[in-house]
Amino acid sequence: ARSKEIIAAFQKIVPQGVRVFSCYMAIYFSNATGKDLERFGDCVVINKDGKTYPMEANCRFYIPTRDNDFGKMVTNTVDMMIDDWKADGVYFDYLEGADPYFTYNQKDGVSCDIDQKTGNLLAEKGSYQLLSQDYLVWLMKHVADKGALIHANRNPFTWTTATSIKKETPFRLTECGYPDQLARGHLGFTPLGLQRTFANNLHLQVIRALYEGMLTIPYNVRYKWDDNPVAYTYPIKFRELRRGCVIGEDKIVTAISGHFGWGDQSNFKCRIFDKEGHLRTEDGGETITKDGKNYLKLTLNPLEVAVIERI
Repeated sequence: ARSKEIIAAFQKIVPQGVRVFSCYMAIYFSNATGKDLERFGDCVVINKDGKTYPMEANCRFYIPTRDNDFGKMVTNTVDMMIDDWKADGVYFDYLEGADPYFTYNQKDGVSCDIDQKTGNLLAEKGSYQLLSQDYLVWLMKHVADKGALIHANRNPFTWTTATSIKKETPFRLTECGYPDQLARGHLGFTPLGLQRTFANNLHLQVIRALYEGMLTIPYNVRYKWDDNPVAYTYPIKFRELRRGCVIGEDKIVTAISGHFGWGDQSNFKCRIFDKEGHLRTEDGGETITKDGKNYLKLTLNPLEVAVIERI
């Protein structure tokens, strides 16, 4: 009842058109430790040693399906958020997991451990992502059929989820506990890094993401001033992802020097931000023309970022 009241209160005060989401913290988590193994023991994630997978934030890991009790519990909770609480949408944290998880009490028919020296089969196992993907696809379509919007953390792990729910889950983030996870966003629906790698320095997160061909969504750290790279990055419609820069239809965000443009006679407005993210100039770069096309010649110092707009 309390959650329903909170959502209703937000819906009254937010501007018209703003949606209020409920949050589901990982569809493979259960924080009802103590009794959860009695109820969901058939689908708990088991390590090779026969013990349950280590808990995260006091939550145990399970594999939901349409037929098991854990999957039915997840479905009932999501239905409550939409039907009872009247949330406009659901934000699914860790929608497909943070990393590839395997369990040794279920098999998916393809996953196994192999002795790298002999090539012998050591053990068959089951991928969390493969075992739960049919349920995940069904759940996303189930939520969308109710008219609720879906935002989700983490990008697809399987070809099935990458191709089957693109329409239902168009907005996906790539949370980055460590920088290499950024690369997963390249195959996602939206190459946005929800970064928490550099906990106290958002500007370093922006730089790191750009060098992986990604843009940054602030997490729990923000710039302390208004004129910063993130403030001028969005909205953007992605066109190309490159090492050090992202090229959009009408905007380019870069941490590298070079000649930039759209292959036509467009003019540019270029804001350059210094190594800390402060606005250094709103008139950066030099426009040059070659073969009837305009390019912006841009030279950046280390750790600087430029946001180039088509005008």
